[in-house]
Amino acid sequence: MKNKVVFLVLILCLVFSGNVYAGSIKSAKLEKCVDGDTAYFIVDGESYKYRFLAINTPEKKETYGDIASEVTCNMLTNAKKIEIEIDDKASKTDKYGRSLGWIFVDDQLLQSYLVENGYAKVAYIYGKYKYVNELCKLESEAINKELNIWKNMKTYEGYCNNIEKTKDNTILSSIMKGEYNKVYKELEENPNMIIMVLVLIIIFLLLIIFKKRKSI
Repeated sequence: MKNKVVFLVLILCLVFSGNVYAGSIKSAKLEKCVDGDTAYFIVDGESYKYRFLAINTPEKKETYGDIASEVTCNMLTNAKKIEIEIDDKASKTDKYGRSLGWIFVDDQLLQSYLVENGYAKVAYIYGKYKYVNELCKLESEAINKELNIWKNMKTYEGYCNNIEKTKDNTILSSIMKGEYNKVYKELEENPNMIIMVLVLIIIFLLLIIFKKRKSI
């Protein structure tokens, strides 16, 4: 019991620490918009060609390609603030030498906006990237609404179809079994799950308190 309490305290410290996810964020200035998922930015005084991490929009010659490009370029051109976040779980560049990152336009994640509105698919995932779970949820909603690229598409097998759906139960099971190393590793790889685990911890503690009161 003592070990469980110590572990719960460590998890709480992790939740409220400022370094849960050690990605770097830098201010950027648009140099040139290429298409729906690619643009040149000036970062720290140097020009970089960025491919937006974890998404893929249609090419300009493809259906909705021009629209996706127009949406992206309008948002970047009219942005008052652009920031790029580097994901520690992803490569810094792709096989073509383009930089990879999360693009924030006036504090809004551009990838999320494009996926949410059916202009982009979740794609090119080679690790447990920071915002992928959010993107998959938005993609599912866009597919159900048949927005833009999803119109008249009856079936689609993409990255999000392969996401494990039972991970929450796995973590809860590991906590109950005392397999704390597994839980800590999972949280380290999936920072967005920390809030969920905190809720489970609170429920777990309440159950202990309830049992103690009942036994008195």
